[in-house]
Amino acid sequence: MRNHNFIWSSLVCLSLLGCNSETTESESVDEQGTCSGVGEIIEESSGECVCDTSKHWIGKAGSCECENGYTNHKGVCEEELEQGPCSGVGEIIEESSGECVCDKSKHWTGEAGSCECEGDLININGVCDKTDNCKGNGVTIKDKICMCNAQLHWTGKAGNCTCEKDHFEIVYHNVDYACCDKVDYATDFSQPSCWELENPQKGNICLLGKYRQLRKTDEKQPIQWRVLDIDQGTGNLLLITEFLLDILPYNKTKKDVTWETCTLRSWLNAFDSSANADGIDYTKTGFLKTAFTDAEREHIVTATNYNLDHPTAHTPGGNSTEDKVFLLSREDTRTYFSSRLAYGTSYTTSNAGMLNTFNCRGQDTSEFQYPLPWWTRSCSVTADQARCISVWSLDCDMEVNSDGMTVRPVLWLTK
Repeated sequence: MRNHNFIWSSLVCLSLLGCNSETTESESVDEQGTCSGVGEIIEESSGECVCDTSKHWIGKAGSCECENGYTNHKGVCEEELEQGPCSGVGEIIEESSGECVCDKSKHWTGEAGSCECEGDLININGVCDKTDNCKGNGVTIKDKICMCNAQLHWTGKAGNCTCEKDHFEIVYHNVDYACCDKVDYATDFSQPSCWELENPQKGNICLLGKYRQLRKTDEKQPIQWRVLDIDQGTGNLLLITEFLLDILPYNKTKKDVTWETCTLRSWLNAFDSSANADGIDYTKTGFLKTAFTDAEREHIVTATNYNLDHPTAHTPGGNSTEDKVFLLSREDTRTYFSSRLAYGTSYTTSNAGMLNTFNCRGQDTSEFQYPLPWWTRSCSVTADQARCISVWSLDCDMEVNSDGMTVRPVLWLTK
């Protein structure tokens, strides 16, 4: 059986610009007994496809070309004029001179070979039109031409742009479209284990535990941690994840909670249902249980966290808590960071719908990368909200069950 998709693409090619077919001679005749390559006919004596010499086609079936003195114009060999056919956009042959000129009647101006639209009009698929009509995903205007933005991996004709090979289309910001490469971002996991740090310093990056970080696989990858502080008495390391690991609400449902009673604290520490206001059991699915081995958990120190009331609204911060894994307070973020911008893993960023418009990898450090908002453990002006860090590195307040908020775990590690 012949490949009908190939036949269809060849017929489309024939109807457009006379592109060459890639069939072999034995493939040139389809099941209905017709030739699919441009410039071909069936030779009566052999029943095979050959180039139609009566119409000035020469060569072998599958790669017919126009003979000297003729040019392929939309699948037809036309005799070349002395000055050549008008092939430039916006051109016509001027009757008085027989030369190609820009078609002023259709708002083209300039000289043949470089016609452009007059005034404020732009070239939209060979027609001079208003700028407002340059529409569709992936379009851009360059040199007064509406085109698919090749720099952002779009291809095709304006108004019908598609993602180039090895890219796929996604929506970010719920409005715009981007072409993402299909190669998942792989973090550099060459850093030492957090236990192997010799003479650790603030800012060191090390590996501890595993968590899913790539969007196209369920497998877990080593977690990168940044050393925030070092206890001078014990040598214990205060670690925070280098990247935002996941998207989770502060509390599953909207209600008045504190850090002590929210579901996020229970998830981080793998607490049972009695520890949170929603009564959810995280003993088997919580971060502490699933991200670390038994040996690693033994080296995670239980920390006492004091949860301050809101400084102006006086919303209760709740009781102090004993946590192995926790979040920084709003005050902590100001102590440890000059800039609080943070970026997600490939997995987190793709789930947030805010991908890098160039490669959608999440951890790229280019100017086009989008930071993501992340939770602190601090209370807000009302008890059904919590403090967070915005994409502009500012303090923010979000309802506890908000979507799109990310998590950046913190822990104390003993070596």
